[in-house]
Amino acid sequence: MSYNRPRLLERDDSVKQFVCRSQAQTNWLLHAAHNAAAANTSKVFVVTDKSDGTVVACCGWCMTAVPVETVTDRWRAGTGRYPLLPAALLTRFQPAPCALLRLFDPKKSFVAVAS
Repeated sequence: MSYNRPRLLERDDSVKQFVCRSQAQTNWLLHAAHNAAAANTSKVFVVTDKSDGTVVACCGWCMTAVPVETVTDRWRAGTGRYPLLPAALLTRFQPAPCALLRLFDPKKSFVAVAS
């Protein structure tokens, strides 16, 4: 098998065959990922099979906020007196049964791994 480089989820990408180990992630991927990407509330990156375009790996990224009282002193240091601290939320949609898949050189900035 050979794979395309990671890219943003597109409207015509089918994720119906991609079943995550977590049912909640599968539901979000099937029912909300395209809308979230279109609304620009999150970025969903996919890796597809070159032969048929099947989504074989994906991850999601969005901005969020964390209440200041829930973080460690080290994280809180130097953040000012704001009630919420900005944070990035990253999730890897882990496929159900799948062999380890390393797509790129680990020395580069992006390595996609599905396990």
